[in-house]
Amino acid sequence: MGASETVAGPFPPDERASGIASRVLGAATGEPVDLVVRRVWPSPDLPAVVEGWLARYRPELVQIAISTYPTCYASVPIRLERAFGAPGKAVGRAGLTVIGEGWLPHHPGFRAARWLARHTIGAAAYFEPEELVSTWEAVFRAVLRTESAGLVVIPSSRPLYVDTGRDEAYGRWLRLRDGIFGACARLHVRCPDLDADQTDADLRAERDRHGLELSALGHDRRGRLAGAALYEAWQELAPALPASSPR
Repeated sequence: MGASETVAGPFPPDERASGIASRVLGAATGEPVDLVVRRVWPSPDLPAVVEGWLARYRPELVQIAISTYPTCYASVPIRLERAFGAPGKAVGRAGLTVIGEGWLPHHPGFRAARWLARHTIGAAAYFEPEELVSTWEAVFRAVLRTESAGLVVIPSSRPLYVDTGRDEAYGRWLRLRDGIFGACARLHVRCPDLDADQTDADLRAERDRHGLELSALGHDRRGRLAGAALYEAWQELAPALPASSPR
């Protein structure tokens, strides 16, 4: 499970982080890996959705990639949507459409106009970090309640893609990261640290030029880290699996 940065994008499925993790896992176990990918949005109903997937697919291993975007990326359109509902959402989409035409961000007055909008209307993210931690911990617990699935969580690295309000975004990322690490520690879930020993330049190289999606290097590194963690989870789980259980 993951956001678009890990499960979608311009790369074919076997070159994305999930496909690479599956290859690493298959090579380590000598077993065929049947990969099911689900793109997720961390809304409050996600734990119930995941419970349905668990009942349907009965996975032996679950990997969850956590995105920082829902809490670290703040914008005026999101502020309008949260404050005014459907009318605000329509105004926000109109603004994004204009920006998406390509010429406006390069206009000399664009940054000044964006600064004015952020400081008059205000900017907001989709969720507070604590909301995401609560939702994701409920998802983790849903997976672990099956008692037959190993779980690996891959947190996102610091949000270098944010170019406005970076200090606030970094603080929100720290709250999200610490909350996810804390939940994983309480539940004894593997959660590799993607930021360990990584400079800003290292992490930027793992992103595309916009910073939101992963580059080939980013997919490769995440896939290998996830594959290794999944293999460790499989080793712990394998003795308890029935001999007839498919892998």
